[in-house]
Amino acid sequence: MKRFLLAFVLLATALAGCGGAAAPAASSPAAKPTTWDGLVAAAKKEGTVSVIVPPGDNIKAALVDAFEAKYPGIAVDALPSSGSAITSRVMSERGANKYLWDVFVNGITDLLTTFIPANALEPIPPALMLPEVTDPKNWRDGGIEYLDKDKMVLVTTRTVYPTLWVNPTMIKPDQITSYKDFLAPAWKGKFILDDPRRSGPGQALLTLWYLTPGLGPDFVKAIAAQQPLILTDYTQEANMVGQGRYAALLGGSDQTLSRMVKEGLPIAVVPPEQLKEPVQVAAGATGAALFTHAPHPNAAKVYLNWLLSKDGQAAFAPTQPAVSNRLDVPATYLESWRVPVPGAIKTYGTDVLAVRDNVIALAKEAFQ
Repeated sequence: MKRFLLAFVLLATALAGCGGAAAPAASSPAAKPTTWDGLVAAAKKEGTVSVIVPPGDNIKAALVDAFEAKYPGIAVDALPSSGSAITSRVMSERGANKYLWDVFVNGITDLLTTFIPANALEPIPPALMLPEVTDPKNWRDGGIEYLDKDKMVLVTTRTVYPTLWVNPTMIKPDQITSYKDFLAPAWKGKFILDDPRRSGPGQALLTLWYLTPGLGPDFVKAIAAQQPLILTDYTQEANMVGQGRYAALLGGSDQTLSRMVKEGLPIAVVPPEQLKEPVQVAAGATGAALFTHAPHPNAAKVYLNWLLSKDGQAAFAPTQPAVSNRLDVPATYLESWRVPVPGAIKTYGTDVLAVRDNVIALAKEAFQ
């Protein structure tokens, strides 16, 4: 009897496999939208885009509210963060097969040194669909600025970075025309240098000196022999110059100093264009990339296209503050000398990473 029941069950199973109730077929991946309207519709079905953004009180209005107003139905899940903490978090998540983020809008170095080697980024060009984004005539230098050969990392904004600040009651800004002025005996022990042994504006300035013809390692060692006061606190650096305890600051924090000047600190910038040496162009936290295994791939593309549009750049660039790489976004909120000029030296990107170890070693040797 048991054998009969077993045979019956096996026969019924076989018939079911051959008969009218077919097993469900494996679902095929959805076709990728081929038009902008189709992409936006697919993004709205996803409903959310998850973006890592720079910290700052004005970031929500620029990178969340402005996008949601333009594309209602797509909510922005934004994580304001920067530095190694966010890099470690994302890599830990991905190591645990948790793919939580779509778009990265933040520092460039981590994209180049961590996320690209980890195969965590997608090539960007296939995601760009808006004509105003893909048209090279809308961009400085004739196109979007990519920082790697596979075009996985781009720069949205840049700015000429001020590197010298003085107390105008002690020395007028127009009296300094070269970094070599600080090699004069009268300057010995009379100026502050932001610590170039750590990541920050001081190290960026040392990188500029390293890359500048006619300066290089010999100049760095000569500056060290002038015994500048090495500090790491941006506010302290500014206050000591503003109080007249030191006449000049090299490599201070632009954002900190600009804010304190507005608050009445007696300190003035030396316009970089006034110096004989090339100006420094910095990018800051304005790199952009798309993650692989994005949880909202269509919304990610819509967001990146918007970020690179005139509206997106007009919202984002002033928050840095920096000059948009788009030609149709005027930087009326900045001094005219901050617009990058031919011959400037970039203190970001792969060329800088190639000499970073040498720069750090030089800084530690010169400023013991």
